Parts: sequence; structure tokens; C-alpha cells
Amino acid sequence: CWLVLRLRPHVVVGTGGYVSLPTCAAAALFRRPVVLQEQNAFAGLANRVLACVASVAFVAFPEAASAFKDRCRVEVSGNPTRSSLSEPLDQSIARSKLLQTLPWGRDHSGRGDQTHQPNTAPSNEQDAAWLVVLGGSLGAASINAVVQEALAAGLLSRPDEGSRPICLIWQTGARYFADASKHVDPHPNLAVVPFLDCMDLVYASSDLVVGRSGAITCSELLTCSVPSILIPSPNVTADHQRVNAQAMKATGATLVLDENDLTVSTFKDYLQLLQDQNMLHNMREAAKKSSRTSAADTIAKEVLDLCIT
Repeated sequence: CWLVLRLRPHVVVGTGGYVSLPTCAAAALFRRPVVLQEQNAFAGLANRVLACVASVAFVAFPEAASAFKDRCRVEVSGNPTRSSLSEPLDQSIARSKLLQTLPWGRDHSGRGDQTHQPNTAPSNEQDAAWLVVLGGSLGAASINAVVQEALAAGLLSRPDEGSRPICLIWQTGARYFADASKHVDPHPNLAVVPFLDCMDLVYASSDLVVGRSGAITCSELLTCSVPSILIPSPNVTADHQRVNAQAMKATGATLVLDENDLTVSTFKDYLQLLQDQNMLHNMREAAKKSSRTSAADTIAKEVLDLCIT
């Protein structure tokens, strides 16, 4: 209450979480408009409670709209994503840039001479199927373990006749990087990194992304029209990543692999998708159809309109 009273905002925007609940409630008490933004397909507790005092709720997924229906106006806007992801980027150009900047073929094990290790770029990178494995900003131990086993089992071996070779970008997360990569043999089609900050290039280069189903990851995949295999984290509030993954699956852009079913065998089975270019095309088109690239502008316009009314 003190913060709202001191700042006297024209509008208060709540994005969920325990911090937003008292702040937005205080705004309603002082008759200030409240705008809610729900990132997940399952609306969080704070936003559900605040719906009765909100002027409008912007939801990222249609599945979340029912939590606000008949309590405030609801708009399906998508999630705001970084502007660079909405800019068209040629796949071959994006791949060329990543070939120059990522550590392809590097030995991260510490077993050999680490002082002179030039990149060993994939020899047939433009014809290859590019796979990106993400574990979220912190990494995912279970996904890393399966990728490590799959590499040991020959994931990047010479493919059967008629199949495309795989180029793998594996983001382990900083805290898992040393452990995940120390037992992996270097391969010219493999780039192991603790973190990726050039996501516009990564998404533009990829044929398929494997990762968690956090809200922003899901929205970025749709914005960039990237087919995906999502493995929901079981360690989140109200199991909301599973709901996000199912919402993504409903668009036709995603396959869902439950962590309880995650083994080297199932992982490699799902990756057969990389050889089905027709299905990848259909998934990419489905993602494009479901993307909402103007979320930031839509939400900002509503906030500004409320400021002057």
C-alpha cells in the first residue's frame, strides 16, 4: 500500500508471483487500474485471485483464459519476446555465423592439450539436420544425462543411407557444463556450451529443438516457428510446464516426452523426427500459425490507453 500511495501510478501491471498480489490489491484499493499478464497455460494463484479487480488479463495461451472468464476482460496476446526473434533470418546465414562462433569439435574433457583447439566445423553442415538441446537457463540434469548416453551410443555416427547427418548444439547449463561434457568425445558435428545468448541465430539454424516447456521458451519456439520436443520439468509449481507442453502439442508444433519415459531409447526414437522433413515442415507451419509476435505492443497499448482514460 505504501509503495502505491507514494508512487501514485496511473496503472499497475501484475505478472504473477507473490510480489504482485499485495501490490495489485493495493492499486485496486486506491482505484488504480490493474492489468494482468499470465505467461503460462495454467494461471498462477496470484493472477487468479487478482482477476476480480483487474481491468483486463492478457494470457499467452488460450488454455489459461478460463481462469479469468466472467471476472475480467481476457485477451489472448501471447508472451512478449525479444524483438530480434521476430526479424526474418535466413537459415544458411544463421548457420554460417554459428559455425564461426560456437566451439565445434572442441575437447572439453581436459584429457588433452587444451591450448590450441581451432574449431572443427561440420563438413556437410548445410545438408545436415540441426538439433538443439536446451535445458532452460539453469540446465536440466536428466536431459543432459540422456544426451551424454546417446552420444556415447553413436547419436552422431555416420547415418544410414538416405538419412541426414545430425549437427548437435547442446546447451548444458553453467552448473552442469563441466560434468556433462568431461566424458564426451569431441566430434566435428558437436558444439557443447554452458549457455547460449544468440538465440535468434540458434532458432533460425535449428530443424528441431529439445527442451523444457517454460513459458518463454514455448513462446520463443512459436515466434520463430521451430518444431520441438518438450520434456516438462516435474519440479515446478502446480506442474505448469506439463500444461504448457500440452498446449504446445495442441498447436501441432510439438511432441511431448514425459520425463518418466525419458531414456536413451525413447530419446533416439523421438529424434527420428529429424529424418521426416514433411512432418517437420508441417510442425513449422503449425508453429507459425499459432505465433503471436505483437504481444508486447498489444499489452503496452492497453496500458497506455488506461493511463489516459
